[in-house]
Amino acid sequence: MLNQARRRQPSSTSAVVDFVQADVRRLPLKDRTADCVVNFEVLEHLPDGKEGVLAALRSFRRVLRDYGMLITEVPLSFHTLMDFAAPPSLKEIVGTARRNYYKEAPLTVGNAFRRALLEKLLKVAGFTVVSRRFVRVLPSGIIERLPGMIKVDGLLERVPLLKRAARQVVWLAEVA
Repeated sequence: MLNQARRRQPSSTSAVVDFVQADVRRLPLKDRTADCVVNFEVLEHLPDGKEGVLAALRSFRRVLRDYGMLITEVPLSFHTLMDFAAPPSLKEIVGTARRNYYKEAPLTVGNAFRRALLEKLLKVAGFTVVSRRFVRVLPSGIIERLPGMIKVDGLLERVPLLKRAARQVVWLAEVA
């Protein structure tokens, strides 16, 4: 993905972009150098569960300036139960490419967490939760097979009772 991002970086831009591959639990960035950290589809794949998540959150906190913001998400525990009903198809990646990607970098861990645990870890790491949004009620396998269901999923996300069945939470947190 980094190679693709490098290729897509316009050569005419005056912005300086550094592409870094690193372990989120130990980011190789100087303290207090970022205004915002955006983290999606990562925490659930750390091999050491909540300890790894806490290490990553502390790493994010370390690189954020005072009043910096973190936008992060994790799948909720209920997510794993719903995927039994309609497992992801991974249809967006052709079979041979998928085998090559996952052979080279297998995703061997797929943790899911309770909302309360993640909010506790955010607090311990030095963040204050500003807001949270529950997203993706329908199993991803259903949406992948029936793309029109994304609109239905968006409506379901707005029903208060169904928010408890959401597969993911996106948090906006600020440095405490």
